[in-house]
Amino acid sequence: MPRTVYYLREKYGAVPFQYLNKVGMNSRPNGMAILLGKSYFDYGYGKHCQAPFDNEWFIGFEYQERGYKTLMSEDWALGVFNYPNCVGFKNITPTDHYMR
Repeated sequence: MPRTVYYLREKYGAVPFQYLNKVGMNSRPNGMAILLGKSYFDYGYGKHCQAPFDNEWFIGFEYQERGYKTLMSEDWALGVFNYPNCVGFKNITPTDHYMR
């Protein structure tokens, strides 16, 4: 892994997130913490699914504003913002390349 990190940093200018800690038991609370900057519980139980995240602070928007190309690639069909039947991002694509 150290060689991979070195390669990504040197070749592509990747930015590692040092000291990123787990805040919940699964993808949703952890994804919301790093990607939206809020605790899953800040929204109240179930309320995180009712409104789109289009106007929320999102780390991908920060990188886009600074001229970076962004990618979000998830390894399951519904994704961290849409499971189980949540709105997620409704009227915008949150990153330049968005794969699920």
